[in-house]
Amino acid sequence: LLDRESRVSTAEWLRGPSSVVQTSGGGESRVWEDLATHVTDGLSDPAALGRPPGNLTEVMAALAAGSPANATLRALSRTTSTFSADGELKAQAMTAAWAFRHLFRVPTSEGLLKYLYKPGIPGVRAYWRRVLAYALEGGLSAVLEEYFHVIREDRGGETDATALVQTLCQALQLAAGTLAVTQWEREGNGVRREPYTMRQHFARRYANDGVSGSDQQASQRLDAVRAAFNSPFWPFVLGTTSIGQEGLDFHWYCHAVVHWNLPPNPVDLEQREGRVHRYHGHAIRKNIAQKVGARVLDEARAALARAEHITPWDLAYRLADDEFADEGGLVPHWVFTEGDARIQRRSPVLPLSRDVDREVALRRSLAVYRMVFGQPRQDDLLEFILREVPDDRRDDLATALTIDLSPPS
Repeated sequence: LLDRESRVSTAEWLRGPSSVVQTSGGGESRVWEDLATHVTDGLSDPAALGRPPGNLTEVMAALAAGSPANATLRALSRTTSTFSADGELKAQAMTAAWAFRHLFRVPTSEGLLKYLYKPGIPGVRAYWRRVLAYALEGGLSAVLEEYFHVIREDRGGETDATALVQTLCQALQLAAGTLAVTQWEREGNGVRREPYTMRQHFARRYANDGVSGSDQQASQRLDAVRAAFNSPFWPFVLGTTSIGQEGLDFHWYCHAVVHWNLPPNPVDLEQREGRVHRYHGHAIRKNIAQKVGARVLDEARAALARAEHITPWDLAYRLADDEFADEGGLVPHWVFTEGDARIQRRSPVLPLSRDVDREVALRRSLAVYRMVFGQPRQDDLLEFILREVPDDRRDDLATALTIDLSPPS
């Protein structure tokens, strides 16, 4: 009805992208088609829709602010500097909304939202209302704005809405994986092998999971898992062998590395942690948001009042540059420790194992290794100097290690 008031001549957007509807299953498609037809018929005879519900204005406000379609539309508008009334932008937002519908219809999602999630909005009982409240209270618009900015930056500034939504849908529609697990049960004087499978949602292996297919298909499956991990959506934990140690970026939404076992040398340790310690990584963005986020919101609101487009993360980096940039060019884009977030190294070392001594040796050699390359992390370097250099020699050491780059007089 609001579309009709705003002189929108058609409500075809209700039916969703045809390719999505056709693959949703015959019964489900017919139900959705019947619903869309009922709403469309109601445009010509509003009385056929029945009495308006008492909470209509509250639900409409929640839909406007938090529904996946509207959240995607706003994020696309700001990222691409395109007005939200653009028809192509609306079509892409609907495509994303159907992908979100797939995500929230997964049994794991339904179980979490029905039994664990406690909405702050009163009177929310129906599942679709719980999904809406979750998206609203979780700030889905802001989540997508950050995600689209990371994608665009990775692609050299690409702002095509279709490409952004395709990447989003790939992450949202990652199929659940299966993991073969073996449990050994006592049986008489021996043991019995009891195999069973587990579904992988929140945690995934960066492996082919034994699925048959060509090398190209296997590579595509790994790419899909990595793309989903590099998103705000599940999986949130990625398990990998040394195959994930080099050449792969996991820093988009991760700043913690758990070392199942310790590598034999500091080079391998640095390679592992370098997967999450990279340009505009997750910890850096969290710190920048903590330090300049309030000012970004103020300027974004002012721009909105002037009907101007503004990309929040471009503004955030600019403000952080103005306040914190150093002469070396590493701060705040490569290294930024003004906030609370840090690259986290977790090493579950077993007592009395060989890794106890190896961890101490690795920490010592890692600090020296970074000094050689001129990129020490302050905490590691400080710990090394305090542990290895006597108090009376520290001033002399600082003088000896200082490089004078001033021009000759």
